[in-house]
Amino acid sequence: MEKVKVGIVGCGYIGRTHAMAFSYTPKSEIVAVADKDEQRAKELASRYKAKPYTDYKTMIEKEDLDAVSIGLPSPLHAEASVYALRHGLHVFCEKPMAHTLEECDMMIEEARKRSLNLMIAQSHRYWQLDREAKWIIDNGFIGEIISLSNITMTGIPERWGDDILMGTAVHFIDTIRWWAGSDVETVYGKAGSYVSRWIDNASAILTFKNGAFASIEIYNTPGNRGQGFMRSHVFGTEGMLETDHYTELYLQRKGEQKVLLHSMGSGGFEGPNRVKTFSLETKEFIDSIIEGRDPAVPGEEGRKNIEIILAWVESSKTGKPVKLPLK
Repeated sequence: MEKVKVGIVGCGYIGRTHAMAFSYTPKSEIVAVADKDEQRAKELASRYKAKPYTDYKTMIEKEDLDAVSIGLPSPLHAEASVYALRHGLHVFCEKPMAHTLEECDMMIEEARKRSLNLMIAQSHRYWQLDREAKWIIDNGFIGEIISLSNITMTGIPERWGDDILMGTAVHFIDTIRWWAGSDVETVYGKAGSYVSRWIDNASAILTFKNGAFASIEIYNTPGNRGQGFMRSHVFGTEGMLETDHYTELYLQRKGEQKVLLHSMGSGGFEGPNRVKTFSLETKEFIDSIIEGRDPAVPGEEGRKNIEIILAWVESSKTGKPVKLPLK
């Protein structure tokens, strides 16, 4: 196929972000968009000369699509993804993949038995500094990985329908797994609802099959409405990496001074950098369809992140480490 015809499901912030990214992806064409808010659907459709719908099922049934982008609230991800897959469409689904392992398995099974691509939008794998960090790790500049850490302070946008684990920690679970190059073996965590009706503060220790370990701390503070902050470290036998993911990446090798490898300035993730990040992600999805191969972040990878979150919650309830896989 010359171009992959895409339908956008959900025209809120995430849906608009996906649409922007697909519009910068040369081999894709936005054909239709769907949102229960008719005005929102019409506004996004007019921007990309697409057809608006108020029901994604009607859009899928009436339009000649090859793929859909799912940008609905996360409790609806599984239902919409399965519906699209059963209608023969490839699916690009926003994180978190789903809220249960049963939903994840259903999505994966539908994609596999129909030879369709299911890609989970774990966008940090396409953030420039995170990709540079991965390259440095994989090329041995800091030796064998010993430990990794992330600390993040953020807000809880309740309109997303996610707590701090599904909405925020899922990013850093995925990034740390990707950097570590290994699957998680055990999860020991604490999580609670301290300043909202959601899980809003949480901390966990992860151990990996390759012997590495990691800590993830995610916090929400009352009244926080800004971006907050995030910082990650990767410690190896020959050095360490440090990044805030948005603007700076540092490398310190054994016996040397810490060096600023990359600075993106105060603009950080906005403007062209934001466009580049998300369009790299959608390009991978489109290329995987055209080339007839699995995408870089298939459903199986998204499922691993959900399993870790569920283990984190279970560990918090029992006060004991939880071994993966979950039974």
